[in-house]
Amino acid sequence: GPACLISFSACAFDNNAISSVLGGSGGAVSMQGGGALTVTNCNFRNNTNGAGSGGALDYFLPSTTSITGAVNITGCTFFNNSITGTSFNGGALNIVSQAAASGQTFTVSIQKNTFLNNHADTAGDGGGAIVTVNSFATGNIAVINNNRFLGNTAAGTATSGLAVGPGNGTTEGESKRG
Repeated sequence: GPACLISFSACAFDNNAISSVLGGSGGAVSMQGGGALTVTNCNFRNNTNGAGSGGALDYFLPSTTSITGAVNITGCTFFNNSITGTSFNGGALNIVSQAAASGQTFTVSIQKNTFLNNHADTAGDGGGAIVTVNSFATGNIAVINNNRFLGNTAAGTATSGLAVGPGNGTTEGESKRG
């Protein structure tokens, strides 16, 4: 929720799954409704989401007045995470801000991570490694820098590494492939 401050450091998230019957987002971690999420030096391996977005991790900030959000992911490894349901996004990460509302702020920083062999398996799925939708507001920036992408795939039309959705905000970054 909006006042939550959640931090994971040096954790391992292995072989977690959300079934297509039960539904939900984020195969290992899901945070909805705002607040700050910090993930540092963690490993996400073989997590699967059969019913929503974010094979390993999903963050959603709704358009609600005065709710703020922040996502910081640094020094993590995302290996072989997947989404298998139809028309979902982010084999490893799905980070979405719904739209701007009065008094909101939102920051995203994804830096110095490794994304290996993550996949979005079904037609209509996008972003083998990361999907970010910054529908928030002009001037808000999602920073994605110094990450390594290798072997990520998407069955849909979006890119295999990083897919950026429509919105007023900006996504900027410089990362290495391979």
